[in-house]
Amino acid sequence: MFSSKIEKSAFIIGSIGLVFLPLSLSLTQLFLYLGSLLLLILFFLNKNSNKIPLPWAIIVLYIWLMILSLFLGISIKTIFSSEGKDVFLILFFIWSFYFTGTQYKTILLKLLSIVFILYLFIGIIGLFLPFRLSNFIYHLQNGFYFNGNIRSQHLIFSLDFLPLYWHLENQIYPIGIYMPVGFSGTHLSFGSQISMITFYFFSMFYFSILKEPLKKVIPLILINLLCLILLFFIQARSSLFGFIITLIVFIIFITIQLLQNPDYKIKLIKISKLLLRLISFGGILFLIILYNSEYLKETFLQTFGLEKKHTDYQRLLLWYTTLRIFIKNPFIGSGLNQFQSTIFNEILQIIKEKPLLWYPLYQTEIMHGHNDLIHFLITGGMIAGILYILFFYFQFKNLMLLKKIELISESKETVFIVFLFLPVFLLFAGLFQCYFLDDYTMQLFWILYGISISLLKQKLDKEENYV
Repeated sequence: MFSSKIEKSAFIIGSIGLVFLPLSLSLTQLFLYLGSLLLLILFFLNKNSNKIPLPWAIIVLYIWLMILSLFLGISIKTIFSSEGKDVFLILFFIWSFYFTGTQYKTILLKLLSIVFILYLFIGIIGLFLPFRLSNFIYHLQNGFYFNGNIRSQHLIFSLDFLPLYWHLENQIYPIGIYMPVGFSGTHLSFGSQISMITFYFFSMFYFSILKEPLKKVIPLILINLLCLILLFFIQARSSLFGFIITLIVFIIFITIQLLQNPDYKIKLIKISKLLLRLISFGGILFLIILYNSEYLKETFLQTFGLEKKHTDYQRLLLWYTTLRIFIKNPFIGSGLNQFQSTIFNEILQIIKEKPLLWYPLYQTEIMHGHNDLIHFLITGGMIAGILYILFFYFQFKNLMLLKKIELISESKETVFIVFLFLPVFLLFAGLFQCYFLDDYTMQLFWILYGISISLLKQKLDKEENYV
């Protein structure tokens, strides 16, 4: 009786954290950490708890980084002030994995579906607001002023044909389309979250169209269209790249599997023809609009990094700098939260050798490696890099287990299993950003990935019992 009360409390408190996912990082983590703590207490009391397949490669990676940092003389406070505490987000994986295997599964998955819709609603609102939603409380208290610390949202293009304007504190801002950042504060974090959610809705559409008439999937088509519009205007190129690769891998993987079933083979051929027509029509229509709109043309070039003026050269300079550091010290890195100072010292050396590079190097963002693997190689050396790669190796092995189960199911809960593909997103999006350092991205990743692993385990256990 006492254990069931703890379990219920852990679920309710953690679920409150889920509701705050699109709204507040601190409140999300507060409630989910409390829920996870209660769950750990339950595990301690109930020694027969189900074994949870932890992502040991990442856990060992962070343990190595902490031991290395202590050996290098870095204080515990510095270790856990930023990067070191990221390992505790894995508790969200444990929480979601556990409750997906309990009586609370249906409530959990329905709640997440509502949270996904809330994300999209926030994105739609953000498209038309000149101020950042993350600063909304500040603006209510201090007025709608903008400065270097409290910035406005980036205006993509104004809707000049509308005789309307935003009047904020005697300042006029145009009615137009702005780059939405949600409550995350940055378009990179919001872009990664919307990318994962878009992948969910596309997967739902893909599975639904195989078993439902076209009329019933029209709402899903509209939701997917909305998701793509948001991704287009968020302009988070790294997450967009990761999303596209994940989508390609998903379509190829699932289609090959379904083609082995004669019942789906004919449907897949018809659907492929329909999708090709829709894509062709949509592509031609988009190109016509693009050709006749300078605003959209410029937005398109910015979204895919094709504009004439950009700062991508800074990544090359940063990666060149990290390569020099890694060659000098390939086995033992600089430790947690030391990336910026390590890069800065190396930049000073490069400027002495190549003085003409002083200005572009001065402009380069050096807070992180703009690549997860590179960042871990610098902070933890080759050992950290190997553990990072091993994480994806083991997760891709989980992906291969999908071949053993029936994916098309009458249950709407089954679609959540597609989050097994999220490591693909994280790997390829992480080629151009450090998403392992971004709490907004990683907390959502661990929650969704825990759910998918739990569903996979349930499916495999069911298949084995059936055999």
